[in-house]
Amino acid sequence: MKRATINIAVPYKVSVIPTSMRYSLKRDMFELEGEKFCEIQFEILCEKYIKMVPKLDPETGAPVLKSGKPVLEESIADFATPVNFDNGSKVIPFGLYLLIEQYRATKQAELLEAINEALQGFGFEGSLADFRLSVTDVE
Repeated sequence: MKRATINIAVPYKVSVIPTSMRYSLKRDMFELEGEKFCEIQFEILCEKYIKMVPKLDPETGAPVLKSGKPVLEESIADFATPVNFDNGSKVIPFGLYLLIEQYRATKQAELLEAINEALQGFGFEGSLADFRLSVTDVE
Protein backbone atom coordinates (compact mmCIF):
# COMPACT_ATOMS: atom_id res chain seq x y z
CA MET A 1 0.00 0.00 0.00
CA LYS A 2 1.28 3.47 -0.87
CA ARG A 3 1.40 6.29 1.67
CA ALA A 4 0.44 9.94 1.18
CA THR A 5 0.84 12.86 3.57
CA ILE A 6 -2.39 14.74 4.17
CA ASN A 7 -2.46 18.52 4.48
CA ILE A 8 -5.35 19.51 6.72
CA ALA A 9 -6.04 23.25 6.50
CA VAL A 10 -8.81 23.14 9.11
CA PRO A 11 -8.05 21.28 12.35
CA TYR A 12 -10.02 18.06 12.76
CA LYS A 13 -10.73 16.55 16.16
CA VAL A 14 -11.28 12.91 17.00
CA SER A 15 -12.55 11.78 20.40
CA VAL A 16 -10.47 8.82 21.50
CA ILE A 17 -11.23 6.27 24.21
CA PRO A 18 -8.32 5.10 26.39
CA THR A 19 -8.61 1.30 26.59
CA SER A 20 -5.34 -0.09 27.90
CA MET A 21 -2.26 0.77 29.88
CA ARG A 22 1.14 -0.84 29.73
CA TYR A 23 3.52 -0.36 32.61
CA SER A 24 6.82 -1.54 33.94
CA LEU A 25 8.78 -1.00 37.10
CA LYS A 26 11.27 1.79 36.47
CA ARG A 27 12.62 2.21 39.99
CA ASP A 28 12.20 -0.42 42.70
CA MET A 29 11.06 0.34 46.23
CA PHE A 30 12.52 3.39 47.92
CA GLU A 31 11.62 5.24 51.09
CA LEU A 32 10.68 8.88 51.30
CA GLU A 33 9.76 10.43 54.64
CA GLY A 34 9.11 6.99 56.12
CA GLU A 35 6.76 5.89 53.29
CA LYS A 36 7.54 3.24 50.67
CA PHE A 37 7.23 4.12 46.97
CA CYS A 38 8.30 2.86 43.58
CA GLU A 39 8.32 4.42 40.14
CA ILE A 40 6.54 2.96 37.12
CA GLN A 41 6.88 3.83 33.48
CA PHE A 42 3.52 3.77 31.73
CA GLU A 43 1.90 4.08 28.35
CA ILE A 44 -1.86 4.65 27.95
CA LEU A 45 -3.24 3.43 24.63
CA CYS A 46 -6.50 4.06 22.78
CA GLU A 47 -7.89 1.23 20.69
CA LYS A 48 -11.25 2.91 20.07
CA TYR A 49 -12.58 6.28 18.94
CA ILE A 50 -15.95 7.96 18.57
CA LYS A 51 -17.14 8.78 15.09
CA MET A 52 -20.35 10.30 13.82
CA VAL A 53 -22.43 8.08 11.55
CA PRO A 54 -25.86 8.48 9.96
CA LYS A 55 -28.65 7.40 12.29
CA LEU A 56 -30.69 4.56 10.80
CA ASP A 57 -34.42 4.03 11.14
CA PRO A 58 -34.76 0.72 13.08
CA GLU A 59 -37.80 -0.33 11.01
CA THR A 60 -36.59 0.47 7.50
CA GLY A 61 -32.82 0.60 7.90
CA ALA A 62 -32.83 3.85 5.92
CA PRO A 63 -30.93 6.94 7.13
CA VAL A 64 -33.03 9.33 9.26
CA LEU A 65 -33.27 12.72 7.58
CA LYS A 66 -33.91 16.16 9.04
CA SER A 67 -34.30 19.10 6.66
CA GLY A 68 -33.07 16.81 3.90
CA LYS A 69 -29.80 16.01 5.67
CA PRO A 70 -28.87 12.81 7.53
CA VAL A 71 -29.13 12.90 11.32
CA LEU A 72 -25.84 11.83 12.86
CA GLU A 73 -25.20 9.81 16.01
CA GLU A 74 -22.10 8.68 17.87
CA SER A 75 -20.64 5.27 17.14
CA ILE A 76 -17.61 3.62 18.72
CA ALA A 77 -15.08 2.32 16.19
CA ASP A 78 -11.76 0.48 16.46
CA PHE A 79 -8.42 1.93 15.40
CA ALA A 80 -6.47 -0.42 13.14
CA THR A 81 -3.48 0.09 15.45
CA PRO A 82 -3.62 1.38 19.04
CA VAL A 83 -2.88 5.09 19.38
CA ASN A 84 -0.57 6.38 22.11
CA PHE A 85 -2.71 8.58 24.40
CA ASP A 86 -0.08 9.41 27.01
CA ASN A 87 3.17 8.08 28.42
CA GLY A 88 5.51 8.94 31.21
CA SER A 89 6.59 7.82 34.63
CA LYS A 90 4.80 8.08 37.94
CA VAL A 91 5.81 7.53 41.54
CA ILE A 92 3.19 5.37 43.26
CA PRO A 93 2.89 3.80 46.70
CA PHE A 94 4.83 0.53 46.75
CA GLY A 95 1.81 -1.11 48.40
CA LEU A 96 -0.26 -0.35 45.28
CA TYR A 97 2.35 -1.97 43.07
CA LEU A 98 2.36 -5.07 45.31
CA LEU A 99 -1.45 -5.14 45.22
CA ILE A 100 -1.41 -5.08 41.41
CA GLU A 101 1.14 -7.91 41.30
CA GLN A 102 -0.91 -9.93 43.79
CA TYR A 103 -4.04 -9.47 41.64
CA ARG A 104 -2.10 -10.61 38.54
CA ALA A 105 -1.19 -13.83 40.38
CA THR A 106 -4.59 -14.59 41.95
CA LYS A 107 -7.27 -12.68 39.95
CA GLN A 108 -9.29 -12.10 43.15
CA ALA A 109 -12.14 -9.63 42.55
CA GLU A 110 -11.73 -7.90 45.91
CA LEU A 111 -8.12 -7.07 45.01
CA LEU A 112 -9.29 -5.44 41.78
CA GLU A 113 -11.73 -3.33 43.80
CA ALA A 114 -8.91 -2.27 46.12
CA ILE A 115 -6.70 -1.40 43.13
CA ASN A 116 -9.40 0.82 41.62
CA GLU A 117 -9.98 2.51 44.94
CA ALA A 118 -6.24 3.24 45.22
CA LEU A 119 -6.12 4.49 41.62
CA GLN A 120 -8.44 7.36 42.52
CA GLY A 121 -5.32 9.05 43.88
CA PHE A 122 -3.41 8.35 40.65
CA GLY A 123 -3.65 11.92 39.40
CA PHE A 124 -2.50 13.25 36.08
CA GLU A 125 -1.48 16.80 35.20
CA GLY A 126 -1.95 19.25 32.35
CA SER A 127 -4.45 18.25 29.68
CA LEU A 128 -5.05 14.91 31.48
CA ALA A 129 -5.96 16.56 34.82
CA ASP A 130 -9.57 15.30 34.69
CA PHE A 131 -8.65 11.80 33.49
CA ARG A 132 -9.43 9.08 36.06
CA LEU A 133 -7.83 5.69 35.67
CA SER A 134 -9.88 2.57 36.41
CA VAL A 135 -9.03 -1.01 35.44
CA THR A 136 -11.08 -4.12 34.68
CA ASP A 137 -8.17 -6.57 34.51
CA VAL A 138 -4.38 -6.72 34.82
CA GLU A 139 -2.40 -9.25 32.80
